[in-house]
Amino acid sequence: MENKNVGWLIIGIAAIMTIIVLIFNSALRDIVTANCTLIHGDTKTCPMFDTIRTQTGISLGIIGVIVIIGFVIMFQKPKEKIIVKKIKEKKKEFDLSGLDKD
Repeated sequence: MENKNVGWLIIGIAAIMTIIVLIFNSALRDIVTANCTLIHGDTKTCPMFDTIRTQTGISLGIIGVIVIIGFVIMFQKPKEKIIVKKIKEKKKEFDLSGLDKD
């Protein structure tokens, strides 16, 4: 597989991971908002929002590193070119005239 195709594949996987992280964080924010309102009375003092921000930052940072790896692989030239050649064997003729029947 060519490096360009592998790079696009890695970037595509990172895009899917980004969508999953954002959907998960959206659902988590809804849950935390509902619980913090019940426990603290408001959402401004709830420490769970700091945890969500930290987790989101770490997740998106890891995805950013994966995207950079995809671009590096995409634009990197292969070090070696693999060349496969089929070598035809030449049949050698043997001189059997000097031999007797045995």
